[in-house]
Amino acid sequence: MYRTLCLVLPRLVAVLLAILDPAMTWAQSAVILHDQSSATFELEKGNMIVLGAAQTMTLDQALKEFDQPHASPSSQPCDPEGCWVGMSLKSGFDRDQEITLTVYADLVDTWIEREDGTVRQLRSTGTMAPRPAHDATGDFSLGKGERVKLVARTQRAKVFPWDADPAMRVQSAAKALEDGRRDDVMNGLLVGGLMTLALYNFLVALTSRSSSYYWYVAYLLFMAFSSFAYDTQAEFTALIFTGHPLLRVTCQYGSQCLMWLCLVAFARSFLDTRTRLPRFDWLWAIPVIIGALAVAAGAFGLDYWNAASYLGYSLPAPLGIVASTLCLARGYRPARYFLVAQSVLCIGELIQVAHDFGFIDFDYARGSWGRAISFRTVFLGSLLEAILFSLALSDRVKTLMQTVADQTISNLRDREILVNSQKEQLEIDVAARTRELNDEKQKSDQLLLTVLPAEIAAELKATGYSRPRRYDDASILFTDFRNFTSTVSALPAARLVDELNEIFQEFDEILLAHGVEKIKTIGDSYMVAAGLPEPAPDHAERCVGAALRMLSFIDERNKTSSIKWGMRAGIHSGAVVAGIVGKTKFAFDVFGDTVNIASRMESSGEPGRLNVSAYTFDLIKATHRATYRGKIEMKGKGEIDMYFVDVAA
Repeated sequence: MYRTLCLVLPRLVAVLLAILDPAMTWAQSAVILHDQSSATFELEKGNMIVLGAAQTMTLDQALKEFDQPHASPSSQPCDPEGCWVGMSLKSGFDRDQEITLTVYADLVDTWIEREDGTVRQLRSTGTMAPRPAHDATGDFSLGKGERVKLVARTQRAKVFPWDADPAMRVQSAAKALEDGRRDDVMNGLLVGGLMTLALYNFLVALTSRSSSYYWYVAYLLFMAFSSFAYDTQAEFTALIFTGHPLLRVTCQYGSQCLMWLCLVAFARSFLDTRTRLPRFDWLWAIPVIIGALAVAAGAFGLDYWNAASYLGYSLPAPLGIVASTLCLARGYRPARYFLVAQSVLCIGELIQVAHDFGFIDFDYARGSWGRAISFRTVFLGSLLEAILFSLALSDRVKTLMQTVADQTISNLRDREILVNSQKEQLEIDVAARTRELNDEKQKSDQLLLTVLPAEIAAELKATGYSRPRRYDDASILFTDFRNFTSTVSALPAARLVDELNEIFQEFDEILLAHGVEKIKTIGDSYMVAAGLPEPAPDHAERCVGAALRMLSFIDERNKTSSIKWGMRAGIHSGAVVAGIVGKTKFAFDVFGDTVNIASRMESSGEPGRLNVSAYTFDLIKATHRATYRGKIEMKGKGEIDMYFVDVAA
């Protein structure tokens, strides 16, 4: 309580005296600094007086002007190009104190006048000074009960000029050191947090390949650089840009411009306003253009550059709030994090702008931590915004992954439906095609069976070829028509073919009934084999039975047909060789002397009679009767015994 009264009462007394006596002389009423156990006091700009223009007044004139009566602090306006300002201090301490003086302006020269009349220049400082703006070692010593005058000449810089009135601030060296340490802690936490987020999201960007992550990482890096340059002007200048303040300020404001540019690019990429909000998308160009013009104006020293920079740098957050609200209303869920992040940044900007324009004064905030936080509302808001942006990106990736997963599942389902549909259609087509192939196969097999015996055809299909075989017991039948040549000459071709086709079709049926194989037809000649390709002990009886049935068919047909055919038939039994001959138009054929003798038997016979050899008759004599014809001369064979098989037998 006592400490609070010590701090508040002097100021209350000064205010009351100012109200009661407006004509008081500030040169005679110095600000009294009281002793405190902690020696951590500070005095703000409210106790500063404006002495005159810097361009027209010398140091001696400023000191004389300081001794003149002034109605109130800062009653005289400050010249835009620079002015002299001053403050009177009186020690209320019981011991000497090291005091730090800070004057906020572009270029500052400070002097101190002590009670003995000696004047000493402290040093040249300022935001655009070649050396750091202040340090923690103390600018001058204030003895016990001593009274001093502090005078400063402020000047306006040619580039990026300070657009506010000069301000003076005195602190104990211990207080300045304490504030500096807290500032370093706050700045370290801020910059370290931003760099950590940047590194983490850069690694994520390498795997995700998302442009949003790259813009976000660039935004974090420029924010960290700008915060470092802004919050640690003295250290930053001393370490990197000593002797080059213009380069430092250019980097500071340039990094801020690039920071907001990256924020705009990140917002466009993250919210995809080109697709979701095409009519809104062009508005992002406004803060970019204003920010670029503000930096250019500051570089040329124009007065309005700072106001333009405030406008350009403050626009992205409200635009982001509007854009994220619209996207959220249209169902884009990751926009909710973006909305909260931009709202936090916007609040920090509003607090900082309100302070910069004098609507909120942090100068009397109690506690170094409170002051440290108060002066960094924009950067703290940006840090919270960056963290929320990271959550927004994670949510966006999660949403995109879920969308991709849902789309993939939907595509797989559609593909499964399509595949099943195609599969069903394919099965139908395959079944239909299989039926067609089976039909065609049956036709081809049937056609093959018309050319080849079943056993030979099966072997040919299975192996692709058929080996020749020797059959020791087989019977060969030949038939032909008498006077066929003269009959053909009297018939049209179509009628002849119809006649032969009708007869041979019936012969084919007879052969099937008796289990014998048709070998081939040559003109009117019809060749039959029994006992092959499958051996049959009754081959001769089968062959004779088929021949007699064929003769009987011709006799019956001649009774009703206008064309009378006289058919001869001959059979011989013995060993033969059978196999497939030919390559393109292959045929199953029988070879051997038995075939030749059977052909001679047919040609040696008579129409309507079956002529067989003695060997054949010997094989059928148990079931058939025959008439012996005697030995008949056969060309190339000599005389051979022949028999006419009786039809009635």
